[in-house]
Amino acid sequence: MRYFYLNISMGWLMNTSVFMFKDFRKFLLDIVKSPATGRGIQARWAAATLCQPAYISHVLKGRAEFSLEQAEALSNYLNLKPKEKEYFLNLIQYSRAGTSSLKSYLKSKLDAQKAEFDNLKQRINIESKMNLEDQILYYSRWQYSAVHMCVMLPEMSTVQKISQRLSISTQEAEEALEILLRLGLIAKTSSGWKVTNTAMHLENNSPLLKSLHTQWRLKSIDAISLLRTKQDLRYSGCVALARTDLEQIKEILTQAIEKSIAQVLPSPEETLAVMNVDFFEI
Repeated sequence: MRYFYLNISMGWLMNTSVFMFKDFRKFLLDIVKSPATGRGIQARWAAATLCQPAYISHVLKGRAEFSLEQAEALSNYLNLKPKEKEYFLNLIQYSRAGTSSLKSYLKSKLDAQKAEFDNLKQRINIESKMNLEDQILYYSRWQYSAVHMCVMLPEMSTVQKISQRLSISTQEAEEALEILLRLGLIAKTSSGWKVTNTAMHLENNSPLLKSLHTQWRLKSIDAISLLRTKQDLRYSGCVALARTDLEQIKEILTQAIEKSIAQVLPSPEETLAVMNVDFFEI
């Protein structure tokens, strides 16, 4: 099953992204404390930055600062991607800044980089070729995207099979197929239908997002009424937590989305599933 194309950019460890942190020391200490890191990490960092292990300890305790040259060498050792490296170096400069105006300037740069990273489309390499008018039509009903994906299943070769699989009428299935054909997302073949374009994604500022999210969450409510607790995964809860943890959990969930989509890409088309993820402050 395919719906998105993904370009994952990870940091030193799968569970540690530098964008989760506003202090480079907390980022490095998180790596130090990780069971996957192993012993002697500070000595290896010292070798990479051409300094003594004791100096690494002083930096982590806030008693000293990395030079930009040392920070750049460490970012290379950590195998940070270009955007991660830039963010890490800006964190170093922010820590070193000696005036409030410079700190304010660097903070604005860090905030902008973090906002760009939080934009899921920047982390999922997707190119949608539909114009706004076609997008409005495509996202106007959940049936259109559902039929779009349903066509990818080998056994879904007829209108009747599609309507039965999605629990919609044959008229709705026919209408969806006609719309998808007109939009150039599917093509008619001698054996049925085939998908010609699977990469669909809306911008964060798209006015259609509200409709898209609402439709699939209403569909989720319908599925809850079927009480398929053994097949489906659901969790709902309200929690009280620190603001720093709010950001970290958001990043954890974003990475989970990335990993899930990466799993989907090579997966053979055998069934359909819906994933809705919500995490918000009230």
